[in-house]
Amino acid sequence: MIGGVAGALLAALALASLRLEIFRLRYALAEAVAVEQQLLERRRALVVEVARLRDPRRLRRIARERGFGLPERVIQLEDSGSPSIPVAAAGERP
Repeated sequence: MIGGVAGALLAALALASLRLEIFRLRYALAEAVAVEQQLLERRRALVVEVARLRDPRRLRRIARERGFGLPERVIQLEDSGSPSIPVAAAGERP
């Protein structure tokens, strides 16, 4: 009889322990979801900020304020993919 009561008591304690662990995990999950939502909102705000900072009209206005203007001439360079100037070996003088 005492063994049965002790077994039932142990089973009840184990069940209570499992339920407490479930509550702890649910709380941790809810907290993680809240943090994820905050991070997603922060990401959205940063994407908007990047778009605002890269706006061509804004950049044009800042360039004008700092004295930049249209170039007087443009030089077109072709990219051959490899350097055309030979690199001197270590210790050599060109």
